[in-house]
Order: sequence, then structure tokens, then C-alpha cells
Amino acid sequence: MRCFQKKSLPLSILKLKNTISLAVVFMLVTADSFAFERRPDFSGSWILKARQSLSGTDYADGLPEQMRISQNNYTHTITILTITPTEHGLDTGNYTLKLGGSPINTVSPSGKNKVIRFEYSADSMGMTETTMYSRPNESNPYRISKMYWRLAEGGSNIEIVREDKFGKVEENWSIKGLYGRSGAGIRFVEDENMQQVKAKAKAEGKFVFVDCYASWCGPCKKMDKDVYPLDDLGRFINDHFICIKMQMDTSRADDAEKKSRYADAHFLIEQYGINAYPTFLFFSPDGRIVHRDMGYKTADRICFSCGCRIESCPAILYAS
Repeated sequence: MRCFQKKSLPLSILKLKNTISLAVVFMLVTADSFAFERRPDFSGSWILKARQSLSGTDYADGLPEQMRISQNNYTHTITILTITPTEHGLDTGNYTLKLGGSPINTVSPSGKNKVIRFEYSADSMGMTETTMYSRPNESNPYRISKMYWRLAEGGSNIEIVREDKFGKVEENWSIKGLYGRSGAGIRFVEDENMQQVKAKAKAEGKFVFVDCYASWCGPCKKMDKDVYPLDDLGRFINDHFICIKMQMDTSRADDAEKKSRYADAHFLIEQYGINAYPTFLFFSPDGRIVHRDMGYKTADRICFSCGCRIESCPAILYAS
């Protein structure tokens, strides 16, 4: 038996081989990103315009009344804020999912465990949201809810069909909802911390509005639902302020964006003695605190004792 020394490939061939491998990987990644970008973009603020019961019991809280969606075509993630009135109060959901990725676990206001997963629909032109509910010690503890999302009318509407199936067939039900784009409302920045927001405000010559809220705060959720989405308010605030929402408490359901702001939230609590929610802070373009207020505000009082009139807004009148 002879042992032969294995001959190495010439360096030029090895380089060519590596180049081809890299090219194949690049083509696969590019094709995947291009395919995602071709899929419909559900980003925006949406409000329920019409609903239709398709089968079974017609549940008034079967679909959210409002949704705010951010879709990232580079990370293949989607962030959804939903607001649904229920018999237990407002059910506000806020979660980020990777399409086709791992599900998230959460709990509904009524105490049911929820496992939520997003996937592309079969034709890749929509999404399927699957939620598995469970609560121990019930006669019919499990149910599966599927929501089929599709853009309609050239992207001006979202159509959602929800089908809920139970262990008892007679309890199955389905519903369809049509959502239209709501007013722009107040634009709150995402993926930026306080330092970045202040730098942006200084560069643009704008003031900073900080909405300090807590995840359990009822008035905070009511403002998210009834006040911040309004057109007139959004036009005024967006013209003169850079806005950021700052969650001041922590919870196991916090996404990466909220966790990245923990340090900022702690600093604001210590610096300004925040102990009630919602609390609102105004900063001048040069970063100085110029006004603060707290408690639920209606749209005509959101600019805090100035009636949303620019000529009497305490922040705008601030002498730099």
C-alpha cells in the first residue's frame, strides 16, 4: 500500500472557486431581499372602516379598531401596534416579528396565553398571522386563530379575514374587515435614542416632544387610540417637533427597541422626578427643558395649556 501526498489546487483556481462561491451567496441574498421588497408593504396607520361576519357568532372585538404597522424590508421584520376594545378594556398589542421566524409568546387581557407567528401567504403576496390561545382549567381551553392579510385597492386598504377554530366545531366563527389609511397623526421616531433625537432636532431647528408612558397606563393607551392619530394634531406637532415615545417601566414583552431605551428612561425619571403617567416633556432645539405636563389630554389641549395655537405655544415662545 502506498500513501500519496494530496496535491493542492493552483492558487488561481482556488481564487476562482472562492469568487464563484461568494457570487452564489450574493445572488441568493440579493434574490431573497428583492423578493421581499416585491411583496406588499403594510406600513402605515390603519383604521377599521367596515366589518362583515362570515360565519358563527359576530364578535364586536373580533378585529382591532386601529393598527400601526412598520415593515422593514432589510431585516424582514414587521412591527404591529393594535388597539382593540374588549369587555376587559383596551387590548393594546405591540410586537415585532420576523416573517417566517420564531413565534412570540404573550398574554391577552382575559388571561389567555397567546403564541403568535407571521408567515407569507401561499402566493407570497400577503401574510398569515396564526395565534394559538390556551388557558388552563377550561372546558374548551384551546383555539387557533388565523388572520389572512392582503392589500387591496392598490395599497389604499388592507383586507383581513379572521377564522377562529375551536375544539367544538359549533363554536367556530369567521369575520372580514376592511381597513383604510388613517391620518398621519403624530410621527414618533423609531430605533433612535434621546441623544440622536436631540441631535436631529438641533439640525432641523425643531423642538423635542417626549411622551413618557407606562405599559400598564390606561390614559396613555387612550391617547394612543384617540389623540395621537388625529390629522390636525399631527400636522401641527410634526411641523415643529421631533417626537419620541419613552416607555418608563419594563416588562417581559418589551422588544429590542424598548430595551435599547431603558437607560434613557431611567435618566429621565431621575432627572425630572417622573412618577405619574403620561408625563410630557418639551425640549428646545438646543436641548434644554422648556415645558412639562402630565395626565390625559384631549386633542385641543395636547400642546399643553396653549390650545394648539402656535402663537401661544409655550415651547415655540421659548426664548432661545
